[in-house]
Amino acid sequence: MSKDTSWDPSGKSSSASGEETLEADRRGAQRHAFSADAEVTELRSGLKLSARVSDLSLKGCYIDTLNPYAVGTAVSLRLHKGKDVFEARANVSYRQAGFGMGLDFEGLVAEQRAKLEIWLSELGVEVQSRGPGKSEAVQPEPVSSPDHALIIALVRLLNCKGILTNQESAALLDGRLD
Repeated sequence: MSKDTSWDPSGKSSSASGEETLEADRRGAQRHAFSADAEVTELRSGLKLSARVSDLSLKGCYIDTLNPYAVGTAVSLRLHKGKDVFEARANVSYRQAGFGMGLDFEGLVAEQRAKLEIWLSELGVEVQSRGPGKSEAVQPEPVSSPDHALIIALVRLLNCKGILTNQESAALLDGRLD
């Protein structure tokens, strides 16, 4: 679902500073303020983007960039914090044109999760470690019927306003919401 800085179904507004809204509840994990250099590479074209990560969780992050990729774009992510490096595959879950994009990590292994746990614990976040050798692939949460109908309506509206192309709309509505 696209994050909008001026409107959401509840009537609450959200901000680029990360104020809590219903959108935050849908992430499945609370994000925490975090700053690091980021390299985001679109897997299909190889287009590389240098940016900053501003929020981090065990399931995803927010990338500050003026030119975010389209929702659904598969990317390779590389975060640099000092000498530490975190690499993972991710998908663009939402975008804010001119501000940035939310990424959902895909199929994290134990080593990747451990790096995130270390960074989050350095922020004072209590993280329950899974222990050695125990990893869990990030699975999307099922979309409930009211959410499904709302998503379809929003995708159609964004398409009518020219924000999403017909191809982007079709990709979002075909199989990605089931």
